[in-house]
Amino acid sequence: MKVSVSGGAVTVLSGDFYNYLTYPRKMAVDETHLYWADMATLYSISRNGGTISERATDLGLAMDLVVNDGRVFWTEAYCCGGGIFTGNIRSVSTTGGAVTWHLSGLDNVRSLDVVSNVLYFSEGSYPSPGGASGRIAKAPIAGTPVTTIVTAVMADAGTPMAVDDNNVYFADASGLKKVPLQGGIVERLASEFLTDTIYALAADGQFVYFLSKRRSPIVRRISVSGGPIEDVSLPASGLRHSSAKLILNNGYFYWVERSFDAPPTDAIMKAPVSGGPPIAIASGMPPLGDIAVDGNNIYFTEGGFPNKVQRMSIDGGMISTVGGFFEGTVLAADNSGVYWVDYFSLNAVTAGGADQRTLADVLGGVAIALDAGGIYWMVSEGSIFKINKSTITSFVSVVAPDFGDIWAIRNRKTIQWWFAGMGSQVTISLSRDGGASWTTLGRNKPNTGYLLWKVTKPATTRAIIRVCSVAAPTMCDTSGTFTIQ
Repeated sequence: MKVSVSGGAVTVLSGDFYNYLTYPRKMAVDETHLYWADMATLYSISRNGGTISERATDLGLAMDLVVNDGRVFWTEAYCCGGGIFTGNIRSVSTTGGAVTWHLSGLDNVRSLDVVSNVLYFSEGSYPSPGGASGRIAKAPIAGTPVTTIVTAVMADAGTPMAVDDNNVYFADASGLKKVPLQGGIVERLASEFLTDTIYALAADGQFVYFLSKRRSPIVRRISVSGGPIEDVSLPASGLRHSSAKLILNNGYFYWVERSFDAPPTDAIMKAPVSGGPPIAIASGMPPLGDIAVDGNNIYFTEGGFPNKVQRMSIDGGMISTVGGFFEGTVLAADNSGVYWVDYFSLNAVTAGGADQRTLADVLGGVAIALDAGGIYWMVSEGSIFKINKSTITSFVSVVAPDFGDIWAIRNRKTIQWWFAGMGSQVTISLSRDGGASWTTLGRNKPNTGYLLWKVTKPATTRAIIRVCSVAAPTMCDTSGTFTIQ
């Protein structure tokens, strides 16, 4: 159909497209004709209606259509060849005739534009496995050479990331890449990972190290400027494991290996950066989710639900629980704290496990990394964010009771708060009328992060708990509204 750009009556140019094979998919228009493609054929019709003419047949699924200088160009995709969708860019005269092939074997090719005899196109979308995934590129009408204008981030929940003083490094469906900390053009360091999959990354300013899934876990490295890939640590045995998270700390790599036994068990491994066989710090463990290392400790999450973060010495030994968090947690740590991002939030806990806080709301967090001053995290659609550590030195956050909780009268319940930099004493108060008035439950109490309280009458559906610093009385936080009954 057509209508004047100023509105008015709608004119039907053609109809009776009777099934999904003949539905118009993509359209383009020039001074005289309308062009469109269905599942297999390119057509044209006068802008005033009339006879439909075939201009090309045997198309793939048309993804975009452009008319330029007397030719109709289109991108097309074919399912399930060398990738999820392989495709081409082709063209034909607006009057029909022989079809010209410009580019073939493209990776899920999508949008197309043609300007001054240059093709501009995008290709790649998750979960496309091809080496050209996620880029905007250009090529002359002749088809070669193809030049990448920008490579995109093809992130999912398995996207590994690392940070040094200059760049953020990540590995996605199309290779190992870097982007400056201040943002800018994404550069590809290597793309030969269809048979040598990267599972985890670490960086020290000179090299990017990665854990390879090509064979039994092995640490490899590449210069931060690109170049040849080298082996650093060889596997201890020929047994194949899946692995997750590579950490570089004080001259050692740390990672997780999983056996293929039934049921599977995990091991936490370490190996010297200078090279040598790996050492098992702990083995026979339940499946682990993620790990982080500071100067003295290893922090790790266990699979299943609820998730919990646990701690042990870098030399092995006793295990203690730091806290429990949402599913999907990925960890990072330094000597001042442990940080994690999950599907919903960015969080922090002191190295001792006492002070905890939600730092930012997050939608689909998949990766996290640290440097001296900042916390970096990636979300599933590929954006990378940063928050300064200097903004999280003082806080209080009431975590129990939570919104909607029901606390029974005469039961003993734990009021809990996460905190940092708020002093050694707190005042805990209760409101039964949604915050209009307050009753003190504890004045000048030691700031332990919790208070046991025997729930008292009267009942209410509008109860709120408040915790305030004694040293800085304006530093307060309140719980969600809960019920006492």
